[in-house]
Amino acid sequence: MTASFKPGKLDPHEWETIQQHTIWGEELLEGGEHFALARRIARWHHENWDGSGYPDRVSEEEIPFEARLVRIVDVYDALRSERSYKPAWSEDEVLEELRRLRGAHFDPELTDLFLALRGA
Repeated sequence: MTASFKPGKLDPHEWETIQQHTIWGEELLEGGEHFALARRIARWHHENWDGSGYPDRVSEEEIPFEARLVRIVDVYDALRSERSYKPAWSEDEVLEELRRLRGAHFDPELTDLFLALRGA
């Protein structure tokens, strides 16, 4: 069973392996300037505004704009979707979580824009 279909929490080794997907994604997209945007997103879409993310622990404006935007949308999608390890969250629950993590995990200005577009 792959870690993505595991019903429970990941053990430390599994979590370390999952975190490598950002680096593997960047490596898979090597091969020219036409993939530069995709490489930036792949590598840094799990970085947190406060520097607590991965793989490089960069923060705030050090995180490429595109990756900061995808970070919000990726979390929104993950929480709204049913997974083997969790049920889908309601729209209200997800929007509240985005508000809670604004300025910690997410760019505060982009979070505000996203919430405004969702009518929240």
